[in-house]
Amino acid sequence: MMVGVRALFLLSCLALTAAYGWWVTHPMGAQRHYKQLRAQITKQEQKNHQARKENDVLRRKIMALRYDQRAAEQAARDHLFLAKPNEVVVICPK
Repeated sequence: MMVGVRALFLLSCLALTAAYGWWVTHPMGAQRHYKQLRAQITKQEQKNHQARKENDVLRRKIMALRYDQRAAEQAARDHLFLAKPNEVVVICPK
């Protein structure tokens, strides 16, 4: 009885080792999966960096609109087509 249990244990260890070896070396195995995940992480880090730069630009624009009277006036003129009294606004097609 003890010999059968040992043989079964050794056989299962051998099967697990073979399965792990196949999984690691198989073209769709762990190394390829790791490389794909690494590429995804790198791509996402690049997107995050770009988003941070865009956020910084927008944050500066917000601060300018809040605290710089000339920036707020320019934004009103450009986007809302507002004018000072006695000014004429001319809209030219692009």
